[in-house]
Amino acid sequence: MRSDQARFQWSVHEALHYAERAIRYVGDQDIAELSRNSMAVDATVRCIEVIGETAVRAKKASPEIYAQHRELMFDELRDARNAAIQEYERVDPEDLSGRDEPRTPATRHT
Repeated sequence: MRSDQARFQWSVHEALHYAERAIRYVGDQDIAELSRNSMAVDATVRCIEVIGETAVRAKKASPEIYAQHRELMFDELRDARNAAIQEYERVDPEDLSGRDEPRTPATRHT
């Protein structure tokens, strides 16, 4: 069985891998292009779900290391995963573009 630190590191590695994939899926598309590209939106949302799950697994692997590395924003990654899964109908391509600060569902339409 892997050590807690190794499981934590694997979770971070997986999060980075899926983040790179999401960046490739979005590419240089502007908001209008991305809005019309449902495959890129779906693939990017799937990556967000996986990245959020890696955050959950990192916390389970080592709550101590997790607490020491708040700069990795694991709680926000987990929340993004939950929103993508539970509020899928509210996914907005603008939120996936990386062009602006992410918006929460509460501030999305303001």
